[in-house]
Amino acid sequence: MNRTIILLVSLIFLISCSKSNEEILKKVSSNLNNLKTIKYLSTMEFLENDEVVHKNSDTLSFEFTDGLKYHLSSENFEIVHNGIKTFNSISQEKIITTSDDNKPESVNNPLFLTINPLKQILPKLIQDKSIKVLRKNDTIINNDQHYVFSFLLENRYIDWIASEFKEGTDGNSEYFLIIDKTNYLPYKIISPNGKHGSISRTIENIELDIELNDKLWSGENLPKDYAVFTEKEYYDARKNKVLNNLGKKLTDWELPELNSTMVVNPSKLKGNVILLEFWFKNCGGCIMAIPSLNKIKTRFESDNFKIYGIEFIENYPKENLEKYITDQKILYPTLYKGKTVALNYGIRMGPTFMIIDKSGTIIHIKSGFSEENMGEIIGIIEKNL
Repeated sequence: MNRTIILLVSLIFLISCSKSNEEILKKVSSNLNNLKTIKYLSTMEFLENDEVVHKNSDTLSFEFTDGLKYHLSSENFEIVHNGIKTFNSISQEKIITTSDDNKPESVNNPLFLTINPLKQILPKLIQDKSIKVLRKNDTIINNDQHYVFSFLLENRYIDWIASEFKEGTDGNSEYFLIIDKTNYLPYKIISPNGKHGSISRTIENIELDIELNDKLWSGENLPKDYAVFTEKEYYDARKNKVLNNLGKKLTDWELPELNSTMVVNPSKLKGNVILLEFWFKNCGGCIMAIPSLNKIKTRFESDNFKIYGIEFIENYPKENLEKYITDQKILYPTLYKGKTVALNYGIRMGPTFMIIDKSGTIIHIKSGFSEENMGEIIGIIEKNL
């Protein structure tokens, strides 16, 4: 009898101690809103068909006491935003750019899947009753227990830059939030990326209520020997570097072709008009350009014409790129490991189109997709065949 009573009391105690989904999420939201300063290690992973195709880590610091201030530090760059001005230090080029642009899309762009947009979007996820919130099985990570939640949005997606929901055309989208039970703070945020991919940020080594000094926010802690430019000066110079290639002969370089054992050197294809498209995976404009580029290939393939796509951001495993171009129905040849080639031409944006005439001279360079741009490309090809 006593044993039965003890079991009943234990059961009642467990029920009374268990928290509802809403209570858990509201506690997380409250903890985020009460943050004054926080510093943590952030690991970002890009997955395609459950395989990691890219991974990078950085350290993030936030101060919320007077608006939004943040410091993002990675191996190749640092970004400091002090609420008024943004400093961007680029180690590869040994320069610092400055900007007074405080539009949300500029300030929030580096903060994809970080604590700041989650702080703003989580209350909306809780309040919107049309969103299906599911509690998955709890999990143990690094000997600590974690809650796992999924959020299913019908015909909508989360715009992490604007921190709001937007109408989508790809059906439902599902997001995951893993919460550390010891502090009721996020451990991992997972967002869908394309049909078969996802992007996640893992939050570790959290430090709370740290002191972030004025020298950090003024940019004084950034390297003293770096040249300093305004963002406009920098992008104007970069644009000029790209355009400076116009009228010059194509330099001698080689890249492997994805679906063959061939190594392609476009500078040795004189007598052909050549269209090069510099692209990278999941680039919106690059994806939109694919049907037009497929049509260009078909339209001119019987003439003295060559077209190549050049992946220029990451040295993805060959198999991942092969599957990607199949999924995207890319019909023209793809060259890969093009990062150095793109940098030599000053190309950092996808898609960027380059046309070389029959003599091997670069006659057209333009970035960005539009129907107008594609029409211009067709006209130039026709004129030079």
